[in-house]
Amino acid sequence: MVLAAKNVNADETGWYLRSRRCWIWTGASPTATFFQIHSSRSREAFQRTFGTFNQILTSDRYGAYNQYTGEKQVCLAHLLRDFTKMSERVGAEGAIGRILLGELKEIFGHWKKFKHQEISRFQLQEKVRVHIENLQDALTVGAGAAQISSKGQALCYDLLDRFSTLWTFVQQEGVEPTNNLAERGLRPLVIVRKLSHGSQSEWGAQFTERLMSVVCTLRQQARNVFSYLTQLFLAYFGKDKAPLGFA
Repeated sequence: MVLAAKNVNADETGWYLRSRRCWIWTGASPTATFFQIHSSRSREAFQRTFGTFNQILTSDRYGAYNQYTGEKQVCLAHLLRDFTKMSERVGAEGAIGRILLGELKEIFGHWKKFKHQEISRFQLQEKVRVHIENLQDALTVGAGAAQISSKGQALCYDLLDRFSTLWTFVQQEGVEPTNNLAERGLRPLVIVRKLSHGSQSEWGAQFTERLMSVVCTLRQQARNVFSYLTQLFLAYFGKDKAPLGFA
């Protein structure tokens, strides 16, 4: 269901299976979320999780997502943090960082107005155009400036290389500029991991994947988790009809 959606947010976090380091991956659409546990955070794990998806993928800049050849949206919340760190450095690098941070904040400001229906999508596109151009110019200067650290130059080169994927949300309906949807979905798993130290068996890992996928999806659809699970168990023992499936 999730991988049939037009827009999907992807993320991953650490997990444990019999005390061995693993990763739990998530894919989230506006109405449903799924989780899968894999032994690695590799490109192969990404392919096993999202291999059939071919629409718009929102994610951070982790290398496993770079193989995706479809349309992308890079999480801009991560860039806010990167630009903030860069802006706090001394000299030319700090100056460029402050320009980048300022332009990105302007873009987020216009996006907020669009989300509040204060401006139309066309107005959003027109208002952010100059800020996107300024940001590209600043990245170009940063990539070629001898006064910039190798870390700062690498960030500028990386963003220039994927520049078009930063602004998909400006053009495409339903796409957000951040990966908050997937990150929020992973937060309960992080709490479960801290309390349980992961899964102690393959069955336990599969139970975690399925139960948390159901719980997260029900919450997205504003459905009562306890009532759904109660009806599901009663139906299993032949004492009630099965609950409605997911929309």
